Amino acid sequence: MEWLDRIIAKYNGKRNYLVEMLIDIQHEKGYIPRESVFYLGEKLSLPPGEIFRMASFYKAFSLIPRADHTVKVCMGSSCCFRGGKKILEELKNLLGIEEGETTLDMKFKLETSSCSGRCALGPEIEVDGEVYVGIKAEDLKNVIEKIL
Repeated sequence: MEWLDRIIAKYNGKRNYLVEMLIDIQHEKGYIPRESVFYLGEKLSLPPGEIFRMASFYKAFSLIPRADHTVKVCMGSSCCFRGGKKILEELKNLLGIEEGETTLDMKFKLETSSCSGRCALGPEIEVDGEVYVGIKAEDLKNVIEKIL
């Protein structure tokens, strides 16, 4: 846990910097591994439950590994009317997962979102922050392949 010792040392082992340490752990590993919570608790003389509470309170933290890419399908009424449901179904087929799931290889997570305000341009998907408007089901395979 040399990497975690460096993070703890960066904050002089002071427990009032717990959130900052969790941010650094998240940045280093992409999530907050369970074993790092116990190690951090031991080093800072904090109960692991307190650290878990802190890590689960903030939405920015994740206690489980995250997918490399997040695909969000707008399910606002306009996007649904313009083909959003078909887009979602096609993505489920392409990725082999359901909404809210992550592929076994941790490459993709499929989510839905509510209206993003681009109603006249829908349907739309967002992949890692990049928005695709007016997308058609037949375009999805190219979008996914472009990422890989």
